[in-house]
Amino acid sequence: MQAVVDPFQEGYEEGFPDGKMDARKETEGFLYDDTNDFEGKAKREYEEGYEEGYGDGYDAELSRIEDGEEPEEE
Repeated sequence: MQAVVDPFQEGYEEGFPDGKMDARKETEGFLYDDTNDFEGKAKREYEEGYEEGYGDGYDAELSRIEDGEEPEEE
C-alpha cells in the first residue's frame, strides 16, 4: 500500500527550513523554490504550502534572531 502524500504538507515542510535559512543569512527569497513534480490542483497545493512554510520559517527564525537567541541546529 502506497502512502498518501499531502502536497500542501510536503510543500510546507520543504519551505519552512528554507525560510529559516534565508532569515539567518538575511537573504529573503534567496532559497525560495517552489518547483515540484505535482500536477494540477496538487501542484498549486504544494506551492501554497511551500509559500506558507517559507513565510512561517522566515518569521520564526527572524524573531529568534531579534530576541538574541542562537539559531537552532538543523
